[in-house]
Order: sequence, then structure tokens, then C-alpha cells
Amino acid sequence: MEKLRKKEGEVREQERLKEEQKKKEQERFHALVQDAQKWHNSNILRTYIKAVEETQTAEDTPDELKTEMEAWIKWAKEQADIFDPMLNQSWKKNSNLSPGRYL
Repeated sequence: MEKLRKKEGEVREQERLKEEQKKKEQERFHALVQDAQKWHNSNILRTYIKAVEETQTAEDTPDELKTEMEAWIKWAKEQADIFDPMLNQSWKKNSNLSPGRYL
């Protein structure tokens, strides 16, 4: 009887460990998807910022507006960089394995 209870306890512990591992894997996957979305969005921002930069260089743009746009462009690039998980390396914080497995 004691052996049976011990075996049942071992089986329950194995099941608990499997569930815990499954939950961790789901959390890691969720973090991966979030970082991929952030990376994608930061690249969309950079494309948009580049289009604004090209507009800013137009010769008919008043100097005062060019100065304001330059400040905005600098700020916008900083925001895109902060948001980019490849630059802020948030993927390292979200992964307990080597980056090669996560990337």
C-alpha cells in the first residue's frame, strides 16, 4: 500500500512538473510574439520617419518648420529605438535559454 501511494505521488509530481513546463513554454512563446510585434512596429515607425525626413528636405519647406521637424525626427527615432526589442535587448530578459533558441 505504501509503494502504491509513493508511486501515485511520483506520478502527480511528474504531471505537475509537465504542467509547469508547459506554462513556462507558453509564457516564453507569448514574449516571443510580443517582441516580434514590437520589432515589426518599430520598423514601421522607421519607414514612416524616413518618409517624413524626405518631406522635410523639400526646398519649399520653411526653415522654422524644418527645425521643428528635425527635432521631431530625432525624438521619433529615439522612440523607435526604445521600442525595438533588438536594440533594447528585451529578448534577453524574456528568455532563459540562449539567444539562438529564442531568435
